[in-house]
Amino acid sequence: MCDVEKDAQAGPLEGIAAFSALLASDPSLQVYRSFRELTARNLVCMQSELFELEDKLKALDEDDRRLIELGSEDAADARQAAKSWTFALQTGRDKERVKITRQIRSLLADYQDALLRQSQVLALERPAKPVRVSLRDWVAQEFPFIGRESTLFQRYEQDMVALRVPPEEDRLTAFLTPLLGRVLRKSGKHDHSSREAGPVIGYYSETVTRHVVSTVSALIAAALLIGAIVALYEVQTAGVKLLLVAVFTMIFAASVGVLTGARRAEIYASTAAYAAVLVVFISGNIQDG
Repeated sequence: MCDVEKDAQAGPLEGIAAFSALLASDPSLQVYRSFRELTARNLVCMQSELFELEDKLKALDEDDRRLIELGSEDAADARQAAKSWTFALQTGRDKERVKITRQIRSLLADYQDALLRQSQVLALERPAKPVRVSLRDWVAQEFPFIGRESTLFQRYEQDMVALRVPPEEDRLTAFLTPLLGRVLRKSGKHDHSSREAGPVIGYYSETVTRHVVSTVSALIAAALLIGAIVALYEVQTAGVKLLLVAVFTMIFAASVGVLTGARRAEIYASTAAYAAVLVVFISGNIQDG
């Protein structure tokens, strides 16, 4: 076997190359520092420069206003330059104003681009806890960096953003994902460890996880509905039936609110529909009785 083939099988070089390969191995691992404080400082500095240029431009405007009001020799040129930017460019009278305006044009474009980029960065979400923990443990054991970067996920955890987060991160998904991860883990495919006993990050299918979580959610909903119907069928006293309806309705509302990511209006709507089904069922039984 040639040396090139050996190097290819050995994987990336330890350090930055290995860490980069780890991040590239799965979209959910695309986690980086956002540098919020540094970005804010850059925006503040650019804002200060624009303040200064704005004051200079207003001072030049005020000088021309005085010339026009006093009727001096340059009043006619000042008035024409104030009304025609082409005249100011062609005559070269307002070299300082032209220079400042062009500085403002360039800096303002950079400033507004930075504002828009920062708004996009702020819209990014924090990485999921399993991802943060996995990357933090990998960095702590593999030592891919030297210096401050070695504490990237400890010192700057609140400043990290994910380019992609898994969808539907409700409480049920968050609870089942670690358990399913151990069962569905794909081993031997993405072992980004440079040591024999080093940490290995397990990978599992998000699609399979979503299907399992959806199935569990459906089973819970079905159990609450069928269980309530069976209990109401077995009970003959009308008062006890109404009590059971209230109890099962509260359990259903709590399960929807705790286990899913449903919004308040969706919780109200689903609970009302669930209660309506139970009320219709017991009303039919009471009439038959």
